[in-house]
Amino acid sequence: MSINEVNEAFDEHIRNIPPRFIDLYATPFRLVDRDEVKQKCVAIIDSITETDIEQHTSYANQRREDVIRTLVKGAVKYAVLSHTWREKIEEEFTYQQMISPDSVRDGPGWKKLKQFVKLAKYTFNCQFAWLDTVCVDRHSPNDQQAAARSGFDWFRNAHVCIVYLASARFLSELKHDRWFRRGWPLTELLASIRMKFYGAGWEPLNVKCPRAENDKADSNFLDALSQASGISVDDLRFFLPGPNRVREKLSWASRRETNRPEDRAYCLISIFVSRMEIDPDEGEKAFPRLMLNVIPKSHECDVFAWAGKSAEDHPAIPSSPTCYGPQHRDRELHREPHHYRLCGDRTFSLGHDHLKIKVILLDVVLKRAWGPGYTVMVKSHSHKASIDKVVPLSKALTDGEMTTGVIGAFGGVEMSIGVIDYSWTGEPGKGKLFKGGCYFGFLLQRRAKDGRWEKVDTEKVAFIDSQETKEHELQVLHLLC
Repeated sequence: MSINEVNEAFDEHIRNIPPRFIDLYATPFRLVDRDEVKQKCVAIIDSITETDIEQHTSYANQRREDVIRTLVKGAVKYAVLSHTWREKIEEEFTYQQMISPDSVRDGPGWKKLKQFVKLAKYTFNCQFAWLDTVCVDRHSPNDQQAAARSGFDWFRNAHVCIVYLASARFLSELKHDRWFRRGWPLTELLASIRMKFYGAGWEPLNVKCPRAENDKADSNFLDALSQASGISVDDLRFFLPGPNRVREKLSWASRRETNRPEDRAYCLISIFVSRMEIDPDEGEKAFPRLMLNVIPKSHECDVFAWAGKSAEDHPAIPSSPTCYGPQHRDRELHREPHHYRLCGDRTFSLGHDHLKIKVILLDVVLKRAWGPGYTVMVKSHSHKASIDKVVPLSKALTDGEMTTGVIGAFGGVEMSIGVIDYSWTGEPGKGKLFKGGCYFGFLLQRRAKDGRWEKVDTEKVAFIDSQETKEHELQVLHLLC
């Protein structure tokens, strides 16, 4: 008789796997849905006994539900392929071709599919396989929505993720493969527990342990993977999704590109466990919309440590993950991920039409630089703090034309830095900057005609070095769209 807890775990597992697979034991192999997968595996599930649960309990305090999940996962063994699409997308073998009995089964995409299926079946002993080009209908909004929202779970629940790096021949060439510059593989890299990397000619890249089933278990390979991806070894092994550490995750994504601008957002949805709906025609508006969904849940002020072009309709939100890249910083931010949960304004309000956040305002002066014609920040005007050079993206910060000299309230415009990551004092309405501390903030301008602060886009994050320990009155910064 089957065990209720096992049946419940089985039902949950089926809900969290892809809706469509390749059946490796069908002749010829064909696509099957979740219901068919469930029917094919139910006999194995029914055969799980209390003795099996006891034998698979490896330590005294191991939770029973964790043991049951492991047994269920072993009963539904499927492999997933992580790869980059060919430059000519039409060379990939697609879902439409898979379901058409008259399609020509030949070409680079078909050969890739055959090699993947062979490894999944004979090397990793899987019954099912999943490949995005074949198992996701690119013309179905429902399929695209499911892949964006649930992609992390699909790869986390797989028996193995087979990675194909088409251009790499040796481990030393790992970082040069375009797989590390594409958007969707980021989720696949973080989600997969067991990964096996193959290079050009489908040769194992882990030449020291070519028969090893999990390259993530090899410390040398893991170090190379960390260097190539810019992601720590701990995150490669133990990453958990969620709306936290937003800036750090976006810094990983900053070096990656996608064919469609909206996919730069969609490929991150399951990393942040967002429920955002996709709109395949929204283009660059997708990323700001994702940020509006994620940032209010983060409670971390370093999410505002970005530079570059702001979103078209929102000055406080970056236009793309690129704004979090290292090219936009002259310094590193605090390494402790929880640091930015313990400073700044945790009660900030971000909506589609505003950002309302408490900051420390420091007056500044700007100076016109000769040559290319940009404006740079040179010093703090009224506080004991030094400020790195900041280059506004716009060559003109006022309605009039700036021509020469040092400017403060030039042409009716005041300039300020809104310090975001100040320390708490325990007293409402006050923030503290410590001597020797390094802080970041927004470059702001205020026009006399309306008296409201506006954020100025800059090439790099504005950092401030405090030269004294001092408490400051907090000011409410209200940025409107």
